[in-house]
Amino acid sequence: MSKQKRNLIAFATLILLIAIGGLLFQRYRASKEPAVYAVIQYRGEVYEKLDLSKDTELCIEDDIVGYNVIWIEDGAVYVSEADCPDQICVQSGALSETGGVIACLPHDLLIYIESEED
Repeated sequence: MSKQKRNLIAFATLILLIAIGGLLFQRYRASKEPAVYAVIQYRGEVYEKLDLSKDTELCIEDDIVGYNVIWIEDGAVYVSEADCPDQICVQSGALSETGGVIACLPHDLLIYIESEED
């Protein structure tokens, strides 16, 4: 076997071991993370705090302002429907990590992720 082929096999083996180690580390770390919640803030007050590990549907409806349908699915939260004119909250997509925010300014609604440590 040529030296170049041995080096290629050794390099591929090293990359494979690093990838497997990374996956094992990530799985171990994920099992140690605190619970994560979606905080629904409506009109400046915390309206609901929902566990991201439980699939949930929540509809916030007001006869004057309008409505937002909020889903928690597969560890992420998103707004699936709203009757606001710009639909920015619906187009924002899903949140699954701390740091992001979904906002519906016409309905005075904010959604953000919070860990148990927060």
